[in-house]
Amino acid sequence: MIFPRCSGILLHDTSLPAAHGIGDLGPAAHDFVDFLAESGQTVWQVLPLSPTGYDDSPYQCFSAFAGNPLLIDLLDLQEQGWLGPQDLVVAPQLATDFVDYGKAIAFKQALLRKAAQDFFINANATDSKAFKTFCKENAEWLDDYALFMAGKDLHNGVVWTEWDAGLRRRDPGALPQWRQKLSPEIEVHKFAQFEFFRQWENLKNRCRRRGIRTMAISLLTLPMTAPTCGLIPNCFVWTSTVNPMWWQGFLLITSARPASSGELPSIDGTCWQAPAIDGGSIVFGHR
Repeated sequence: MIFPRCSGILLHDTSLPAAHGIGDLGPAAHDFVDFLAESGQTVWQVLPLSPTGYDDSPYQCFSAFAGNPLLIDLLDLQEQGWLGPQDLVVAPQLATDFVDYGKAIAFKQALLRKAAQDFFINANATDSKAFKTFCKENAEWLDDYALFMAGKDLHNGVVWTEWDAGLRRRDPGALPQWRQKLSPEIEVHKFAQFEFFRQWENLKNRCRRRGIRTMAISLLTLPMTAPTCGLIPNCFVWTSTVNPMWWQGFLLITSARPASSGELPSIDGTCWQAPAIDGGSIVFGHR
């Protein structure tokens, strides 16, 4: 396939200006699409938009399918009536020149939970039907993702290999009880995904109207903290019942220090790990 020559900008949504501590899918994102179109660009390259885990990196995600709830525009939730007029008035002082993830997460998660509770009490028939349709169409990944995130909340954020054995091993006899016990939290996480993808689709529609294509980066590895390792353990290489064999990578970074007198630039780097995939067990085409 031949692609016409084009240009664009790489920018993660978290870098956009926003009122609540972190860039989101709200007005600033729509304004950025307009800026791209008006400056003759045709591509917006985004980094992974999945929910982040360790170190808040877009490459350390809890899911390759879910969206990051931190990117949900709270003003949009207020306009829909799921948040009240005072909910955002009492917002804490959050940094505007960098993301303080600890404060942003605490603030936005509390309001997302409040919005979800209001939605399930007051949503009209149309909104309720849209939510149920979303859950049904995405059940293949959404059900397990929401259960995983609810379980992680219950276990105070520790890695899943340290959870209760019945939930950790996905014991068929224990899962129904866990789903029932965690049902309120599971629904909150499903609501967050419903809202994320509704706002993301609105933004993509803006891109289509302005002739902007979005280009994403695929996740080729997932961290140990992701539910995929527990959902399909046969696809990974394990050294014990709870410990995977690690694949290691090293990213070289050349410093900006100029070379002089024939001296080579200094080289540094960062090392990361991901569970090793058992290539022989994977059936390609299956998500």
